[in-house]
Amino acid sequence: MRALALVLLLLPALAGCMGGSGEGAGDADGDGLVDGLETHGWTIHIDLLGRRVARAVSSDPGVFDTDGDGLSDQQEFLLNTDPRAKDTDEDGLSDCQEALHSVLAECEDPDWAGEVDGGTGTSATNADSDPGRSRYLQDVGFVDETGTIVAGVTWGDGIPDGEELAGYTILLPGGHLRHVVTDPMKGDTDGDLLEDGEERYLFGSDPTVVDTDGDGCRDGTDLFPEKDAAFRLGLDAFLLLRDVAGNGSANGSAQLQLFVGVLDNTFLLPDEGGFTVRLGENASLAPLEPAPLRDRSCSMLPSRPWVEIQIDTRYVVDGQAHYLDATSRSHPDHTGALAPSVFWNVRTGAFAEDAKGERPLATPLHWDGELWFTPQVV
Repeated sequence: MRALALVLLLLPALAGCMGGSGEGAGDADGDGLVDGLETHGWTIHIDLLGRRVARAVSSDPGVFDTDGDGLSDQQEFLLNTDPRAKDTDEDGLSDCQEALHSVLAECEDPDWAGEVDGGTGTSATNADSDPGRSRYLQDVGFVDETGTIVAGVTWGDGIPDGEELAGYTILLPGGHLRHVVTDPMKGDTDGDLLEDGEERYLFGSDPTVVDTDGDGCRDGTDLFPEKDAAFRLGLDAFLLLRDVAGNGSANGSAQLQLFVGVLDNTFLLPDEGGFTVRLGENASLAPLEPAPLRDRSCSMLPSRPWVEIQIDTRYVVDGQAHYLDATSRSHPDHTGALAPSVFWNVRTGAFAEDAKGERPLATPLHWDGELWFTPQVV
């Protein structure tokens, strides 16, 4: 940026390259652009917040710096900025601030003779200069009205450069307000694996503090970064709706073993034997050891809060094991492999067939019997 800015100061010497001969070929204001180009104008592309637009611009052939922002019209031409707008990308910083100086007063002072300091480091044509791909912008959408952006590429954290430099107020749980200043050239200022925009707009956590709620989990791996809370995944009760053994037993009961897979852990309940489930009666699983509960405090990105759940039941008839799938919409017998997964959104309570929640399930845990699934936030 410093090198670019220093080169720009020498550009008037290149004025002859900016036009030809004939009408409008002169340079009345000595700004380095021929009068015809200033009058007829040109087109620039600008990344405003969330969208790229094309803008037809021109400048005044009689004024050296048409918008008075500290950049000559020729400098604006080469920077792809609007010579009639002090803040081309509408991010709260003037073009000169972003391209040449970080102090607005110096930019606007026609007698300023100090060194060019390279500006703020942000782009004068991009309202949200944080580099790289953005989960936040991919979720809320980035619109390209020009057809010039490579497919799948988005920029920024959703916060304009000017706001990041000047600071803004965030609302924390309990109604507490906090003024924060974030880095316009880093999508994740505090390095906690959550983008600044996600923390500000989605989760109510502090983009300058790694562990907002102080619970020992950095915000990016804390499902509830805004409050001191963990989630507990539990199997609460099992209700048998028919004699799963299918052998016409008089008491309408079955000895079952329950396999549960949560996240990357798989465990069998109980350790030995099984438990009896009678037709039409709730069988509480709470007393079982190991208990069918798992706490997860520092486990998943809050931006992707989908927990994978796999549940199989096994019963024995005449010495032969049979498997019933409790997490799939179908319930074929299995040969010992875990059932197909369902996914649970810890933050919303929704169920789905996929880890992104794109295929929702209305009744996720249901087979010929019925499994009562009780997730909890503690």
